[in-house]
Amino acid sequence: MSTKNPRIMVVLEPNLYDWIKEEAKNLRISISLFVRDMIKKQAAKEQIDELEDEVLGEMALKRFKSFNPKGALTHAQIKKKLGF
Repeated sequence: MSTKNPRIMVVLEPNLYDWIKEEAKNLRISISLFVRDMIKKQAAKEQIDELEDEVLGEMALKRFKSFNPKGALTHAQIKKKLGF
């Protein structure tokens, strides 16, 4: 059976291969589909992490620009306020 999709050959340690084989079997899908789905999930997770970093960076920059040191509390004042 030919396919238009590129293929990748990977060499795995026996215990990792056995785990992947068992997981694919439990899901009733091929090893190839299982590995492809894991790669896609990892790529999506990395994209989400990058977006999160970008958004949090923008928030931090906004807070930094609006920071007024004259109105800031000292460490001791915060401890007292929190009851420590």
